[in-house]
Amino acid sequence: MSNEALAAIDVAETTMLGDLIKVVVDEMKAMPDVWQKLPEVQQQEVIDRVQKQCQSAVVQAVHIIASQDRATLNATVDTVTFKDGVKAVLKMPGNTPGRHDLADAEGEIVMIVIPETEAYLGGETPEADPDQGFMDFESGTSDPLYQDAVSFVMESGKASISAIQRHLKTGYNRSAHMVDAMEATGVVSAASKDGTRTVLARSEGQIYRHTCDACGWKESSTIEEELKAMVASHDAIDCPGTMNPDEEDASQFQD
Repeated sequence: MSNEALAAIDVAETTMLGDLIKVVVDEMKAMPDVWQKLPEVQQQEVIDRVQKQCQSAVVQAVHIIASQDRATLNATVDTVTFKDGVKAVLKMPGNTPGRHDLADAEGEIVMIVIPETEAYLGGETPEADPDQGFMDFESGTSDPLYQDAVSFVMESGKASISAIQRHLKTGYNRSAHMVDAMEATGVVSAASKDGTRTVLARSEGQIYRHTCDACGWKESSTIEEELKAMVASHDAIDCPGTMNPDEEDASQFQD
C-alpha cells in the first residue's frame, strides 16, 4: 500500500472518529431522560438522527480513502450514453467546492471513483423499544410476565431492570415493578448503593441445603434467605441438641 493511501486512511480514520464522537456527545446532551424511559417515538427519532449522521461520516471517510487526498467533487450522474465511446453527464450545485479544479481539468483525463459506501453501512440496525400499554396490576406478581421474569433472573443471574427489558421486550416502569415484586418475595436482594442487586433464589436444580450438626435435621430451599430463617427457627426452638442456658443451669441442681 502506497504512502498516499496510508495517509488517506489515517485522515479518514481521524475525521470519522471525531464525527462519531460528536454525534454521541450531542445526543447525550440533548436526551430529555434516560433511554429506557423514552417513549418509542422519541427513541426512534434519536436512532434516525444518529444513523443519518453516522452514514454521512462513513461516506466522507470512504471518499477520502478512495480519492487518496486528491481534489474531489461530489456529483450526481445525470445521464450515461454509449455512442462513439461513453459519455457521462454529471450535475452538481454551482457553489460546489473544487469546481474551479474541474474547469481547469477540461480536456484532460480524470479519474471517476464510485465508492461502494453501502458496504460500510451494514450491520444490525438498532430499533426503538416498543411502548407498553397501560396495565393496572395490583402488584408485580400479578403481571402475566412475572414468572417469565423470575425464571430469567434465576437462570441468568441478572437482576437488573434493563436485562429484563431486553429479554421480555417490556417497558422500563413495568420491568421495575416486577423487580420490586421480586425483592418483596425474596427472589432478589434490595438494591445496593451502586444500584446492583443479588439473585437470592436459584433456578430449578439449584437448591440451598442445610443439615443440623446437633440433631441431623435437614432442610432445603431455592431461596437462601428463606433457608436461613428456617435454620434460625430450628436452632432456637426445635433442635433437641440445642439446650436453653436457663435449662442447663437448672439441670445442675436436679438429682
